[in-house]
Amino acid sequence: MAHSLIYRRVCELARSAEHVTFVSQYCPTGKLAKYLKATSHSLYFNRPAQATLFNRLLIKLNMFLTGFKTMYTGDTYIHAKCIIFTHSDGTKTAITGSHNFAYAGVLFGTREIALETKDPAIIQQLETFLDAQVR
Repeated sequence: MAHSLIYRRVCELARSAEHVTFVSQYCPTGKLAKYLKATSHSLYFNRPAQATLFNRLLIKLNMFLTGFKTMYTGDTYIHAKCIIFTHSDGTKTAITGSHNFAYAGVLFGTREIALETKDPAIIQQLETFLDAQVR
């Protein structure tokens, strides 16, 4: 059976977050997509036109299946991956690393690494990067 500790943790945090800022090369899928639909979110992933043929098809399919649209308007292909979860008390948790936060990667058994942090200084660095390179 396919599983990923990173994907499972991201889903746990998304389920209880008040807002989620999502950055990845791919549209979110699986349980994560379900939880994101139920909460306030900002999604930044590549537009299909920015991707290679296979990734273009994958992004289009997942956008169709989830109904998600990307807020990303930049010209550079996104390869960065991070999610910032804002909790009801105003605190934040971030996860960043090599995981695409897409369920297909879980199904294919990819081995990834991630850092989870509540450190405001690290989260501020991620937000500064997002403001400069993604938003």
